[in-house]
Amino acid sequence: MATTTMEEPLVWTREAVAGAMAGCAATGPMTIAMSRLYHSLPEADRHALPPRLLTERILAPDGSARALPAGVRADITLLAHYGYGALTGALYPAAARRLGLTPVLGGAAYGVAVWAASYLGWIPAVGLLTPATRHSARRNGLMIAAHVVWGAATGLAYDRLRVRPDAFTAAVPRDAPEIPRRDSRALRWGLAALVAGAALAWSRPAAGRRGTALTAGAGCRGADAAPM
Repeated sequence: MATTTMEEPLVWTREAVAGAMAGCAATGPMTIAMSRLYHSLPEADRHALPPRLLTERILAPDGSARALPAGVRADITLLAHYGYGALTGALYPAAARRLGLTPVLGGAAYGVAVWAASYLGWIPAVGLLTPATRHSARRNGLMIAAHVVWGAATGLAYDRLRVRPDAFTAAVPRDAPEIPRRDSRALRWGLAALVAGAALAWSRPAAGRRGTALTAGAGCRGADAAPM
């Protein structure tokens, strides 16, 4: 009984990590679906989608985030978008156990639940956006469809990622060929290669090294040269 109690937190942790990875990966097809569906919206509804609105509201409620370059705002939005996908994905395994459905159906149902809990629940509750009941039907349809895609993909990815007995819990024999043995000869060869590489790196003329350093740092000076 004590062994089971000690193992349970580890099982929950493994499941949460697998769920977070699945949720983050599933945000990819969700984002593609959102982008495709966005172009089918009528002109009046074709403004920033909730992920962008939420990110800017959280970063700067006074609207000052709009002063940032468009590329920076887009990158921050995507990071937040994938981060939220990972966070909600970490909670999926617990929901999947209760739903008892197939990965696709259970994941899709979970995706709709995440949409409802977000856009009818905590997001309007904390004043970040108005509730979904005040958004247009087309935009709500887009977001629900995107969450169905995300949920189904999360369910499938989690089903593949979760630990299976024959993958990570099999016994390791003491005489397995993969088990490393101390090999002083390999250590000597490794140190020799490291010394040789360092010697080659420093054998170049000093001016050449200086020029390379200046060239590498040029992109860090000035907003126009920065890639991000």
